[in-house]
Amino acid sequence: MKRLFICFALFLISPICLAKYEPLTLYHLAIQSDKVVVGTIVDESSEFFTIQIERSLDNDWGFLTIRKFQDWTCAARWTPYEVGQRLLFFLVQKEGVLYTLGAGNEGEMPLKDENVYIPDQCVTSYTFLNTGQGSAQEEEFIWGVKPRYIFGGRFHGFEHKLSDLLELVEKIRSCFWIDEGSEWPYEKGFRCEEEKLKQLSEKSQLFRWAYLDFKSQIKKAI
Repeated sequence: MKRLFICFALFLISPICLAKYEPLTLYHLAIQSDKVVVGTIVDESSEFFTIQIERSLDNDWGFLTIRKFQDWTCAARWTPYEVGQRLLFFLVQKEGVLYTLGAGNEGEMPLKDENVYIPDQCVTSYTFLNTGQGSAQEEEFIWGVKPRYIFGGRFHGFEHKLSDLLELVEKIRSCFWIDEGSEWPYEKGFRCEEEKLKQLSEKSQLFRWAYLDFKSQIKKAI
């Protein structure tokens, strides 16, 4: 009976959550973040946590203090914050305070050794799958997520090499643009030539997904 109640509650909440926010994709995280850093939590309080920076794409070194993600009706961190957790962070700064990007906490990605775990909501795009451009292999890649127990909690996502993802973020930043000062769904486009985008797509399946999905979003906005 308890399980039935939970399922019914989730059924009622799902449409509300879909209306309230749209999960940020990898290219949104890459473009909209003020800082992209790899770090380990060295201190935490009720509202904030501090990380020691290991790697940075924005010349940040030393330590950063970040406001904790606050659980709400439609999203919760998969496990409590604890000292020792090592993660990749996509951060935005507002009025001098650093926050993790994404209403669903998409901007926090746990690390194990040299692999990063990407939240499934960052890549599961119906737009891409409905363009007819994705092969069966790519669809399997996009949907090939499974629950994993990381830092004592159940995390839904897929594994990727950290260095490859950081390289992907830099390529997206150099080739994609979004004008957040324009009206929703925002003006957007590519800085790189089509030929270069195709070459990058051939080298990285994840870049190919980002390229095709972003391209379909541009057409959708016109």
